[in-house]
Amino acid sequence: MFSTFKTKLAAYIEKLLELATPVGTCIFVMGTEIPEGFLAVNGQKVYQNVHPRLYAVLSPLTQLSKGTDSTGAYVTLPNADGRVLQGTNSATSVGQLLNASLPNIAGAFVAFNGGNGAFFSGAEKSRATIAEQGHVISDVNFSASNDNSIYSGASLQVPACLCQVAIRF
Repeated sequence: MFSTFKTKLAAYIEKLLELATPVGTCIFVMGTEIPEGFLAVNGQKVYQNVHPRLYAVLSPLTQLSKGTDSTGAYVTLPNADGRVLQGTNSATSVGQLLNASLPNIAGAFVAFNGGNGAFFSGAEKSRATIAEQGHVISDVNFSASNDNSIYSGASLQVPACLCQVAIRF
């Protein structure tokens, strides 16, 4: 009788878990271990014969790499390491990896009178012939951070908190 109860309880708990986190749900893990029932989203292969429910969810996604090897048919998870997950309303875009980009930097300068945007005047240098005409020559410098503070870092970084990413199987 107890073993029947235990079996039914396990099935009930599994059903509750699936309702709370359906197969294919990604979560962030603020810890060192990926929870039971999840895989790390680290570029690994998901085999049809090992995780059939997750394979069934992922295999229709056109952005994911697919193949077959000696273990069987597989879908390759994206590698979330160093990436920020971004939502999409397009099912055909799910799994697509986007490369980093920044907005175009535009600016102009006038030969003798400084600049605007990311361009600015540096140290002034007088020359007799130019100075006689009322002009001052200066170095023209470029600093994107003068135009937009997003360029103030040493490398591209979006606001982020590092966590492991796991997917329910």
